[in-house]
Amino acid sequence: MDNFTQAFTYVIGNEGGYTNDPKDLGNWTGGKIGSGILKGTKYGISAASYPNLDIKNLTLSQAQQIYKNDFWDKNNLNLITSSMISIKCFDMLVNMGSGNANPLIQLAIKSLNETIIVDGNIGPKTIDTINSIDEDQLFNLLECASGVYYWTLSTKYNKSLSRYLTGWLNRAYKKITKK
Repeated sequence: MDNFTQAFTYVIGNEGGYTNDPKDLGNWTGGKIGSGILKGTKYGISAASYPNLDIKNLTLSQAQQIYKNDFWDKNNLNLITSSMISIKCFDMLVNMGSGNANPLIQLAIKSLNETIIVDGNIGPKTIDTINSIDEDQLFNLLECASGVYYWTLSTKYNKSLSRYLTGWLNRAYKKITKK
């Protein structure tokens, strides 16, 4: 099984099927509660991110293609040699979005390597650095970065999201088996 297939299987295990909770801002095409159309989220593909998709009838195959194009390929995750790290980065990207996840990934790396520039772009320099550092250390730092992000998001920036905190923290610290 290649790294993308492993990562997709892992993420789908975290994301689950169709939900249409009106209290979840991701389920609205406008990205805010009551803004746009309530279309829901399926396999982690949200109406807020993909307002023109028929979310309810999205197939697993379609979700896989979206994830491959918009998250895996776009962020060069295929160039990461550690399957454990590529899966963790992919999970962060899917759940947080690249605008939040990429700087967090780079900040985790920066704590081990001062030369990395935190620019939100997972390009060749970031990939080379990921591939040159200890995967267990980096994995632990990615867990911590994720945990702090979720805690801050739900307790400081948007307290209405606190109902998701336990699940998010479980996700942040979920172990991935080395392959």
